[in-house]
Amino acid sequence: MNGLIVIPSYYPEKSVGGSIAGCRRFAKAISIKHKIEIITLDNTDQGHRIKKVDGLKVFYLKGTKGLDWLSKTKWGFSISFSKWFINNYKKYDYIYLRSLWNYISLFAAIICIFSGKKYIISSSGKFSRFALKRSLWKKLLLLPFAFLVIKKSIFIHYPSINEYESTPKIISKLTNKLILATGIEVLYEPSDFFNKKSKSKKSLIYTVSRFDTIKRIEILAKNASNLTTNFDIVHIGNYEENKKYFNQILNIYLKNKFEIYYDLKNINIVSKKNRIFFAGYMEIDEVNKLIKSYDQTFLIQMSYSEGQSNSILEAMARGSVCLVSKGCNMQKASKANAIKITNKENFTNDLNFLLTHKDTFMEINKQQYLFLNKYNSFKKIANDFNEKMLNII
Repeated sequence: MNGLIVIPSYYPEKSVGGSIAGCRRFAKAISIKHKIEIITLDNTDQGHRIKKVDGLKVFYLKGTKGLDWLSKTKWGFSISFSKWFINNYKKYDYIYLRSLWNYISLFAAIICIFSGKKYIISSSGKFSRFALKRSLWKKLLLLPFAFLVIKKSIFIHYPSINEYESTPKIISKLTNKLILATGIEVLYEPSDFFNKKSKSKKSLIYTVSRFDTIKRIEILAKNASNLTTNFDIVHIGNYEENKKYFNQILNIYLKNKFEIYYDLKNINIVSKKNRIFFAGYMEIDEVNKLIKSYDQTFLIQMSYSEGQSNSILEAMARGSVCLVSKGCNMQKASKANAIKITNKENFTNDLNFLLTHKDTFMEINKQQYLFLNKYNSFKKIANDFNEKMLNII
């Protein structure tokens, strides 16, 4: 079976890391059973090209200037894409739309509707109430057309049952659903942590996200002075993109007189002080390397809303214990004791407990290993998706 994934930006574009990372994993997983190709826009000024990413063919096409004013993330208008899609869509058995509120996704959908080509829409957080409020006037303008596109799709792919249930029913009832988790490769064995002796005696507490108020990074900043053990806090993400929000977080740390660093040059210097690092953007391999310097590492993700957070899955896969909000849609993992869900009121107590109870850290570390291998393996994702498609095509 041949599938085409349509996505507005793709690797090596870095500004929308979560969406791209999730799409890469999905594409790698389903390519076990299907022949997958990807079409995207060139957002890194490298020009028209065809390139292999993760062993899959990716077509990069130039956008056409104009209509970018419609949203901060740009409209994605592309004459080159339009021509390419009309000339090539027929050779695929299905089209998978990773996004929705942009030109190339809506154009591809309307061609599929008129031609009878089957297509799928990815939810990936875009239908939460918080996400729908972003660029609201643009979405209201497109709403009648978007409803038609959703209704004519063969199904919406949700990464979790919680995301499906939190989607407004006016949207979720328009078409069928597929609940399919995000695939991930587990990078550790629980035994790796039993007698781990690292360079630093501190715990590492870190965030991996863009600097956006929806991520609620300030919750960690406001509670850092109440933590009871020695730690380094590392905020990973391009803080230059939202200086206003970054400065809000920075001022909280400065008020509490923490040592502040704007890169990781000094992170391996032994210090008894609790330190705050703003690392900027980091590749996943760099983050994996960073945590090896610490015995215990904790990812914090207190977002109002997520799809199935790639940063959480990546952290679990490298052996970090995750403290997250209800909005991250990780209830299934929580029931398996593979993650800890908290709220703003209980954040400090819950994080202090994890920091000071290594037996709890080890138990969650073990359970998340079992959970990921059971529910998020590439093989399982490929088989479940293939079974669904065989019943349709």
